Amino acid sequence: MDRAVCLVKDAGQARMVAAVAACVLAMGLAACSSPMPPWQPPRMTIEPAPPPAPAPAPAPVTTLPPSPAMQPVPSQPPAYAPPPAADTEPPRATPGMANPASTYCLQRGGQLEFSTRANGADVGTCVSPGGDECEEWAFLRGSCTW
Repeated sequence: MDRAVCLVKDAGQARMVAAVAACVLAMGLAACSSPMPPWQPPRMTIEPAPPPAPAPAPAPVTTLPPSPAMQPVPSQPPAYAPPPAADTEPPRATPGMANPASTYCLQRGGQLEFSTRANGADVGTCVSPGGDECEEWAFLRGSCTW
């Protein structure tokens, strides 16, 4: 405690300063804890807003003829040719068509490995020359690189 900075050099003077500070604090607490003065009514009275003005009487309803823009347009036959008869079948995927994800893997020098998941779905994995593995569609999207 010999290094503490003290503003008061005399111990008696320090006790007196402490006693005065305690009295000031006690008076402040007593003043704050006293009951508030009785409530006084406001000096200004707030009056309610006046009622709204009555609405004017509605104008008589007159019927106007429809505008030319609202007239129905006569229907015209379609300008396109109907599709050919149903005797032709739509094109189907045939065995041997290239999977773009597999093709991308092979073009980059990878090898394909296929496995079957528990739900029966086949999953293609692209294996890099360095041995890194990536699902072939994720590799095509750029989610993983070598």
